[in-house]
Amino acid sequence: MSGFRKWTDASREERRRAKAAFRIPKNVKQTLLPPSSGSLWDMLKFKSPLITSSRTSTALDLSNFFTASEPTDIDNEALSQLRKLPLPSPRTVHQLESASREKWLNGLCSVVYAHSSGPKTCYPLWIISFWSLTVTHFTSIVKPWTQVLDWINDCWKRESLAREAELTHAMLKSVPWGEEKAGFSDTRPIHTLWRLLGKNWFSSSIVDIVLEVLQADI
Repeated sequence: MSGFRKWTDASREERRRAKAAFRIPKNVKQTLLPPSSGSLWDMLKFKSPLITSSRTSTALDLSNFFTASEPTDIDNEALSQLRKLPLPSPRTVHQLESASREKWLNGLCSVVYAHSSGPKTCYPLWIISFWSLTVTHFTSIVKPWTQVLDWINDCWKRESLAREAELTHAMLKSVPWGEEKAGFSDTRPIHTLWRLLGKNWFSSSIVDIVLEVLQADI
């Protein structure tokens, strides 16, 4: 395409403006994403938009997602609608995020839900950032903790582990998922402790935590 600009050609000012265009507004995060101060249980029960499976989704031309039309204003009604609309597949979201800055640089300033039926409302470009954040949240946090909850429920059925399962279940309702782990040099958030529960608990960063506890005891 004649005159097409690559992201590597963008000036410092253009990069600054692009960063602002793709930044998710604070009120959107507060409405569409679970609060980090909420419990693990609240996080698991938070109603997030469905994510289209990469296995069942059909390949789409990425250009169908971008338009040169001005985006609609995001009011409370629009936020409510965004909670109901399904997200593209994780693969498509990754591709859109990779292409988005160059699309913006070449005059495209809004996004439509090209993967979904219904009216093609033009949304601000930060919708792609919201899609990406939601997919990452589900893959890295919701999915493993959902598997942990299934494991706890399975333990609850076993008489020898029922009491421990009950206590662990109560813990899910009292521990904030997004806050830092207290008392450890590892400052990653509490939700990274999902490996402590289930069959694969002794792995990754959990090894460091176990060693830290042992050193403190010694």
